[in-house]
Amino acid sequence: MKLCYLTTFTYPSTYANRLQVLKMSEAFSRISDFKLVVGGVAGELQSVFRQNSIRYEFPMRSLGVIRGRLRMARAVWALRSVVRESAPETVFYVREPLLAFFLSVLSDRFRHNFFFEAHSFVRYPTFVYRHVFSFARGIIATSEKKADVFWNLFGVLKEKMLVRGNGFDADSFCAMPSKEEARRKLGLPLDKRVVTMIGKPTDERDIGAFVAAAERVPDVLFLSVGGTTQEIERIQSYKGFSHVQFVERVRPEEVVAYYAASDVIAVLLSMKFPEIAMYASPLKAREALAAGVPVVFSEVPALRDMADESLVTFVQPDDAVSLAKGVQLILASHDVSWAKAQKAREIFLKQSWQNRAKDIVEFIQTKRYGL
Repeated sequence: MKLCYLTTFTYPSTYANRLQVLKMSEAFSRISDFKLVVGGVAGELQSVFRQNSIRYEFPMRSLGVIRGRLRMARAVWALRSVVRESAPETVFYVREPLLAFFLSVLSDRFRHNFFFEAHSFVRYPTFVYRHVFSFARGIIATSEKKADVFWNLFGVLKEKMLVRGNGFDADSFCAMPSKEEARRKLGLPLDKRVVTMIGKPTDERDIGAFVAAAERVPDVLFLSVGGTTQEIERIQSYKGFSHVQFVERVRPEEVVAYYAASDVIAVLLSMKFPEIAMYASPLKAREALAAGVPVVFSEVPALRDMADESLVTFVQPDDAVSLAKGVQLILASHDVSWAKAQKAREIFLKQSWQNRAKDIVEFIQTKRYGL
């Protein structure tokens, strides 16, 4: 099957959605005749693969770095030409609502042969989503809650949808280093307990509660891994900031060592951002659950959909006191917490990017060919 992923995204980038596109493209390329077309690449293509820990390189075409006013219009026009030049049997795959909307208006070939991966439904006017959902051959929803919204709000039939959450690099997590090996490699103390949050230190990820909780548990090292210098400097006025050790963004393949070095992994979402707290499918949540280390989750619908109390410890969102108590509970009940972690690891190691891609390709073939 010829599969062409179209996006206006540019690279390099630190955004998780850009990484998600690359990881899915890598997985698609191993089971289909695949190519990725992106808005632009600044620098060498191989450097983008290296920075994002892409092991299996795949065909990737850049339209040239498209920025500034009318960026979307220029990208759509260029991608329309890509569609026109593609083989007649090509299936197109997109995740950007505006891109899917305009291409389905301007291109008959695209309109009759595209699949849409839906990550949100409130950023643009309702008619945009209604149009895209009506013409797409199939919809890939990243959570059951989103699928329910698509059915109730837009009338998308359940049989037109496949629900698959985001994946992760399972191969990297199969043979993790020991805690001592990881800490020696990273230069972390061997004699302290470590609580780690991986990802951009943003308000959406409840970084305020994380740094404030660090002040309440001074005998534990709180470690934040991810983000840029500017993103870290932006929160330096937050209460508890000085009690957290910050590490700027590392390559995806290096993240495993930070998970292995931890005693607790915190995956947090703030209820101050309702759409994210309700419908997100965080990449780092699945990694955390596959790491075999005790995990603390914010008690929000998006994370509650992924795991229950048999796998993780829940704390109240936007609440440093609750987070501090949750961390202390995990550390005080070592055997129970680590048993939960091993159970979660056994379940989530199966939820790889490759397995997700396999399910999506089978879904596309069923919808397109009735196989």
